[in-house]
Amino acid sequence: MLTLFSAGLVKGALTAFVDVGSLGIVLVFVGVVLSLVKLRRSFPYLPRPYRVPAGWTLPVAAMTGALLLLLVMVVPGSPGSLSVLEWGIVAGFLCLGVLFWFAARATRARLTEAERGRLILEDYA
Repeated sequence: MLTLFSAGLVKGALTAFVDVGSLGIVLVFVGVVLSLVKLRRSFPYLPRPYRVPAGWTLPVAAMTGALLLLLVMVVPGSPGSLSVLEWGIVAGFLCLGVLFWFAARATRARLTEAERGRLILEDYA
């Protein structure tokens, strides 16, 4: 939604939101690969309808690529590094996340640890 409205802002604003979105996608990709590794180690005998080709080679390659992309975006002076405006947008979204975290404190307090685990992991908690 913000990306849609940023088209009407100053020149380059759309690019800034796209670059921040790219950082988010890379971070999510790292999280997905870490989740895959954690799930495979914690529950090795779960039935899996999809088998990852090449065993552990593909997840390791995916993690390496994602971390290299993250490094390119975070290291100042690299070709894909984020600008000051983009880091400001990231900081704004982080502040919103913290605000939402504290706003949902009452909801989290009502759930027991078992209920929270069931909501997150269904039957695997």
